[in-house]
Amino acid sequence: MVKYMKNYKKQFQTTLSLIFKEFPSLTIGQILDGAFAEYNNTYHLSEKETLYALDRFLSLKRLNEDIIPNDELEEIIRDASHLFDEEEED
Repeated sequence: MVKYMKNYKKQFQTTLSLIFKEFPSLTIGQILDGAFAEYNNTYHLSEKETLYALDRFLSLKRLNEDIIPNDELEEIIRDASHLFDEEEED
């Protein structure tokens, strides 16, 4: 996680810059939607809460990058499916 500073606006900018750098294909809308998806109303969030949501989004994106993509996982399952087939005897 990003270490919090007292200046939440500056840290928000820093965290947003990290997201743009690490995930350049994401749009601003996707980032904000992902960061605040669990909030019903973001209008009254404090700067600290807003930074927390963005930092959490970054952490989760980083975590998900380490997980095998679905298409690769399906290929692994397909390749390994024959391992449990009964062997034919001659």
